[in-house]
Amino acid sequence: MSAKKAWLLYTFYRLLFFAVPLALILLLLPRHMLVGLNWGIFFAVACSALISLSLSVLFLSKLRHRAAAGIAEWRSNSHTTDSGFEDSVMEQDEFQQNQGN
Repeated sequence: MSAKKAWLLYTFYRLLFFAVPLALILLLLPRHMLVGLNWGIFFAVACSALISLSLSVLFLSKLRHRAAAGIAEWRSNSHTTDSGFEDSVMEQDEFQQNQGN
C-alpha cells in the first residue's frame, strides 16, 4: 500500500470515527439541549473526540505508522544539498545570536 493511500485511508477513518459517534450522541440528546450554544453540543463533540481518539489508537496503528513513514520519506526526499546547507547556516546564525544574549 502506498503512503498516499495509507494517509487518505487514515484520514477517512479518523473522520468516520468522529462523525458517527457525534451523530449518534446528537440524535440521543433531548431537543432542548440542541438549541443555541448549549452544553449538550459541546458534550457531544468532546465525547466524539475521545471516542475517535480511542478507536484510532486501538485500530489504526498500522495505517498511522505507514502514513507517518510516508510523510517522513517525502520530507527526506524534498531536502536537497542546498536545503541542508541552508539549514546549517540558519542553525549557526541562531547559535551565534544565542551566544550574544
